Amino acid sequence: YRIVFCGGLYRNLAGVEPHTSFKLNERGSILLSEPDGKGSWRVVSQIGSALKPYAKQRRGVSFGFPNSDSTASPVYFENATPNAKNPALGVTEFCTDPIFSVRRGFLEQPFTLIITNLTPGASLTYTVNGDIPTESHGIVVPSTSSTNPPSISIPISSTTLVRARVWKPGLGASHVET
Repeated sequence: YRIVFCGGLYRNLAGVEPHTSFKLNERGSILLSEPDGKGSWRVVSQIGSALKPYAKQRRGVSFGFPNSDSTASPVYFENATPNAKNPALGVTEFCTDPIFSVRRGFLEQPFTLIITNLTPGASLTYTVNGDIPTESHGIVVPSTSSTNPPSISIPISSTTLVRARVWKPGLGASHVET
């Protein structure tokens, strides 16, 4: 198994992770090939095509075949497995991002911040010290039912760095909102 970073920073040095001279678009197709021994190339693996591009990509989230089986449909893996086989399970969808009732910035008066989300049955985790919320770090706000999304009201009276993220089994986590 080999990792090749497609970020537009060409680098091909011994002992250093290889980087391509091109970046992948949010959508498109990826072809992996190898020499066929006859002066041509053989396709080893392909994700997406001109008619059916691969799914929108997310920064910091791996995308590929479950169990590294190219006959399966590609999925997202929130935990990358560098230099190893892909896990058997991944996700195809993500929780929607948290919604803050007040835009970030410098505010001079106390206010109540309401954090909501549109993913029914999800849990919302937030922090008020600038830490990145995780499923096990932060204040967890569970949904009141499988059909309701989570929501919380937080009184803010001094400088506070609030971060939030949404989780639900079977879906990938939302982006972290600040």
